[in-house]
Amino acid sequence: MYWNAPHPRRFRLVRDLDITGISGDGHVVDGIEFVDGYVALRWRRPPNSLAIYGSMDDVIAIHGHDGATRVEYLDPPNRPDPDALDASRHGRPPRSGPA
Repeated sequence: MYWNAPHPRRFRLVRDLDITGISGDGHVVDGIEFVDGYVALRWRRPPNSLAIYGSMDDVIAIHGHDGATRVEYLDPPNRPDPDALDASRHGRPPRSGPA
């Protein structure tokens, strides 16, 4: 699902119940959802693998375990673009489009 934001959004996956007995409970993944919908995951338990998925829907379908794992976003969906804020403080027009 494309969420149409000007910047990536950080999140974590939290396991309320580890039904597989592999990753453990609690905060198990650090992640980033990119503006084009792709998602990067880094597992917090060794071997700390890194994986890329085409969408958050794919992540939930594979790792959600029927509601046993939830997504907790760390950034609001429409937080201000830091590049635009920095430019406005220095009297420059904000950048347009991706860098």
